[in-house]
Amino acid sequence: MYSQINTIFSQVQFNHIYVEGSILLVLLWILFKKTTSSSNAKKVEPSENPDMEQKIKLWTPKPLVNKTSPSALPMENYIIDGKTEHYITINGRSCINFATHNYFNFISSKCIENNVVDAVNKYGIGSCGPRAFYGTFDIHIELEEKIAKFMEMEEAVIYSYGFSTVTSAIQAYIKSRDIVYVDEEVNFAIQKGLQSSKAELVYFKHNCPEDLERLILEKNATKRRRNRRAFLIVEGIYMNTGNICNLPKLIDIRIKHKIRIFIDETISFGILGEKGRGITEHFNIPKDEVDLIIGSLETALSYCFSHRYPPLLSSAAIKALDEIEKHPEMLAKLRERSTSLHKSLRNSQLIEHFTLGSDESSPLKHLYLIDNSLLHSEQQQILKKVVDYKDEVDLIIGSLETALSSVGGFCVGSTFVVEHQRLSGLGYCFSASLPPLLSAAAIKALDEIEKHPEMLAKLRERSTSLHKSLRNSQLIEHFTLGSDESSPLKHLYLIDNSLLHSEQQQILKKVVDYCISKGVAITTAAYLSDREYKTPTPSIRLLTSIKITDEEIDSLIDTLLQAVTASNI
Repeated sequence: MYSQINTIFSQVQFNHIYVEGSILLVLLWILFKKTTSSSNAKKVEPSENPDMEQKIKLWTPKPLVNKTSPSALPMENYIIDGKTEHYITINGRSCINFATHNYFNFISSKCIENNVVDAVNKYGIGSCGPRAFYGTFDIHIELEEKIAKFMEMEEAVIYSYGFSTVTSAIQAYIKSRDIVYVDEEVNFAIQKGLQSSKAELVYFKHNCPEDLERLILEKNATKRRRNRRAFLIVEGIYMNTGNICNLPKLIDIRIKHKIRIFIDETISFGILGEKGRGITEHFNIPKDEVDLIIGSLETALSYCFSHRYPPLLSSAAIKALDEIEKHPEMLAKLRERSTSLHKSLRNSQLIEHFTLGSDESSPLKHLYLIDNSLLHSEQQQILKKVVDYKDEVDLIIGSLETALSSVGGFCVGSTFVVEHQRLSGLGYCFSASLPPLLSAAAIKALDEIEKHPEMLAKLRERSTSLHKSLRNSQLIEHFTLGSDESSPLKHLYLIDNSLLHSEQQQILKKVVDYCISKGVAITTAAYLSDREYKTPTPSIRLLTSIKITDEEIDSLIDTLLQAVTASNI
């Protein structure tokens, strides 16, 4: 027995045992060395360092929440029971709703509600993660395709929260070296996105293209403007004023000075335009843009060091080769079409302005300006006008929280623009995706708008009727009516603008409280005054819908007049 054990041990290689034993000894030495050092460390008693003890006693931490300023108005406890429909119940009293974004009364729609219930039964409540981390459902893709088709753009990307849509889109494209021209009355979400971008901000007067162009010319005259990208950010309908953007003049300025334009259509999406496509349709401005990026696998570095070719694309390429081998007549057809195009171009009046390059049988044709005395940059500008006559809008940002009565936001544009957001939009990459049930609600709401375009005409008629009734009433003696006539969002400002903001807020709050007590739900516009670039003038915000009747508009005006008398305005 002993001889057998001795034979086994003699055959074992002890090298690995030596190595493992050495590592174990080193680890034990480090462990005991740290313990000894910690136990021998000198403990500093508070009495030995009186200065430190005094500092600790005097130190007071900052509050987690700032104290309410004395000028801030006390919060009123308004409790809403049930849905925020055409009539809402506030503190047990039924009120006509002039306070919330429910333009098409979709909150009361049974077909949308049934769609949401079906989505909950199929997908559950949440999405369980960001889009790139197991948070994408087929209904998200369906909604993006639906929005892109509705807006007549190439692609769309959806976000789970409307506020983060604007801030994420701005951060994804605008960097610290850029210049951004922005309307002074833009909403708070745009302001936060611009602050995060750390770009140079240039504010122009509200809805004033002339002031914008003046500032652009001033910037262009300085050396700092050179080699810097310039952006213009506006809203379709300005949330803080209700005014419609003067987009045609801004587009002219954009083309003239080569500025990229971003449009926030949080309010105007689903409202403006014959079919609800927003500010561009309202002014009949084309928004289609075609961006095509082609890559090559032919150079050595791309082949050796680039990411491997995706298997699904390999499969597609193999199938394409099979089709070419099976149907050689396709090649003859392509040559015939190429020759036909070549002859048609050569025999047309275009030959008076362009030189036709390329061989007759080549499917690739080039048209060169016949006047080659022009500079390259001048030729590019001329050709861009010929090709890119639809290139007016770079990015449109919208919300699902107003017209569609859902939650979330979206961006639409060219594939190139949208794909960049899928990689760089913080709200897209790191926030949980939009819950499927809300996607279902938005899809159904879009279907309803497409099926019943008369709702859009009805909303415009109701908005105009409310505007005219307010303007022709005695309220105009006490208030200034903001907003455009066709905008469903109205603002009433006190005519006495000599009062302090806090005094105006107190007066308007009395008016609102009185109206709610009489069964008319209205609200004051709320702002974070200490964080706004320019604190908007206090106002009463009114919102209309297709369900509002003339009698209810009259009731609103009568109640407001009574509130004015009761508040001694």
